[in-house]
Amino acid sequence: MAIESDSSSSESDQISNAPFISIIMPFLNCEKYIQDSIRSVLAQSYSRWELLLVDDGSTDGSTQIARLHSELYRDKITYLEHPRHENLGASASRNLGARAAKGSHIAYLDADDLWVPHKLEQQVKLLSKYPDVDMIIGATKYWYSWATPHKEGISDNIIQVGAPQNRLFEPGQLLARLYPFGQGAAPSVNTILIRANLLERIGGWEDSFRVAYTDQAFLVKVYLTATVYVSEEWWDWYRQRSDSSSHTALAGGRKRIVRLQFLQWFEKYILLTGQGGFYARVLLVKAMLHYRYPGLARLWSAGRSRIGVKLRGISW
Repeated sequence: MAIESDSSSSESDQISNAPFISIIMPFLNCEKYIQDSIRSVLAQSYSRWELLLVDDGSTDGSTQIARLHSELYRDKITYLEHPRHENLGASASRNLGARAAKGSHIAYLDADDLWVPHKLEQQVKLLSKYPDVDMIIGATKYWYSWATPHKEGISDNIIQVGAPQNRLFEPGQLLARLYPFGQGAAPSVNTILIRANLLERIGGWEDSFRVAYTDQAFLVKVYLTATVYVSEEWWDWYRQRSDSSSHTALAGGRKRIVRLQFLQWFEKYILLTGQGGFYARVLLVKAMLHYRYPGLARLWSAGRSRIGVKLRGISW
C-alpha cells in the first residue's frame, strides 16, 4: 500500500503551542513490514514529531533497517535497544521509548502496521479543541487485504471503539468497555495519543505483560485515571496475520490462561491502588465467575438463556 508524503506544513503545525509528539515503535523480527511502517510516519502531514525505534532483541534484518533509518533521518529518528540486545517484551520496549522521549505527548505504532497521513494532524486539532483531555483514541481498519487482496469473503473492516463516539469520558467510565470484562472493543494501540506526564503518573506499561494483554493492562491504568476522548475517525491499518506475536501467544487454548493472569493482575492492582471502588470489584467478580465458581457461572449463563428465550416469545 502506497503512503504519500505531504511535505508542506499542515494547519495543525500553525496552532499556537503545537505539541511535540514522541512516536514509539517497538519491533521484534519485523523485517518484512517495518520499512513501510516507518514510511507511514515520515508521510505524516504534521511535522512536529520524533520517532523512537525500540529493538526488542530482533535477530532478523529489522535491526539493520531501523539503524539505517536512524542514520538517514538523524534529526527525526532514533534507534534504541535493551542492554545486551535482550528481548524483554512489548511493554518494556514501550517504557524504554518513553524514558527517551522528548515530547509532551506520546503516540504508538506497531512495526507491522501503518498510519494514515493525517493521523497526527487530526489528533492535534482535537487537543486544541479539548485542551484538558489526557488521551485520544479512535477507530481502526482491520487490514486483511494486504495478504489476500483478491480472495472472496475477505474484506477490510473499520472497528469502532466499544463506546459512544465523539465524546469525552471521565475516569472510570470506560472500564467496563474492555473485552476482559465481556463488553466492547478496545482501541488499537496505534490510535493512542497520550500526555507524557500522565504516562509517568500511572507508571507506564506493565512489564510483566510481554506480548498478550499488554494493551488491556495499560488501558486499565489509563481508564481509571484519565479523561479520554473517543473519536469515530480511523487512523491506522491494523495488519491481520496469523503469525503475529500476540496471535501466537493466545493460540492452543492459551487465551483462557492469559485472561486469568490478566484478571489476577487487575485484582492486585485495584487493591494496591484503591482505584475503581465498588464498580471495579463488581466487574472483577463477574469476570472471575468462570474461574472461581464454574458451577455458578454455568447456572448464570443458563438462566440468562432461558430469560432470553422467554423474552423472544413475547409480543410487544
